[in-house]
Amino acid sequence: MTAIDTTIQRPTLTLTGLYRRAVRVFRLAHARQTERREVSQLLELDEVLLRDIGLARGDVEAALVNPDNRSAGDYLSARRRCRLNAQRRAWRDVKRIRQH
Repeated sequence: MTAIDTTIQRPTLTLTGLYRRAVRVFRLAHARQTERREVSQLLELDEVLLRDIGLARGDVEAALVNPDNRSAGDYLSARRRCRLNAQRRAWRDVKRIRQH
């Protein structure tokens, strides 16, 4: 019988590869920081303006402290979509009740 080598060999990380990875990480961190700064500016808006764009103050605050790895903008987009879908369902229910 012959033995099969099952070890996985990883490619050697070159200096150029290490540099590219560091630049990618830096750009991502910078983009996230810029996005958080922009989202924090939403806290300066009043409740009426936030409601007009489909958000609540609590959504913005939660986006700034969200513990998972999503960006603040992605978190706000998901909350807005969730709120709009709930409003659509509520309006459909109202229409159904009025028809009967």
